[in-house]
Amino acid sequence: GVTSRLTRYQQSILEFLEKLESPISAQDLYVQLRSSHQRLGLATVYRALEVLKLRGFVQSRTSVKGESQYS
Repeated sequence: GVTSRLTRYQQSILEFLEKLESPISAQDLYVQLRSSHQRLGLATVYRALEVLKLRGFVQSRTSVKGESQYS
């Protein structure tokens, strides 16, 4: 399928986002994922979110505070 071309981290982020009830910031997502992916870096989270957004898997909105929220 289409998701088979995603990296392991992109897949993990996509699966995590699908379980959430509300949008999350990249920083909060990073903190949540660190518990299961110790080697994950914040830059990797941002890059993965960008790829997922470009491919149409993820949507982002800017919060009142100017922070991007992903869902």
